[in-house]
Amino acid sequence: MRWLAKIIHDCDRLKFCYGVKIAESLKDSSLQIKALNSLGRTYSQQRQFEAAITYYQQSLNIAQKLENRREEARAFFSASFKCGSIGI
Repeated sequence: MRWLAKIIHDCDRLKFCYGVKIAESLKDSSLQIKALNSLGRTYSQQRQFEAAITYYQQSLNIAQKLENRREEARAFFSASFKCGSIGI
């Protein structure tokens, strides 16, 4: 069953990577934030916390530029929680 979970996560990762690229091409920052957060969650579920933090940080940077406090808080919380998981 582990292999099935890995396949599902790999499919999710590809889907959200394409989502980020589409959002970038459309210049849709809100969609980009959502796709980056989804990538962070996907990596977190696979216990790849450093990769997850990278995507949460990208989401945080965009949210800060937009002054979107809700998304900023969400990304900051998610990243900080994952930092705790790896002992940072």
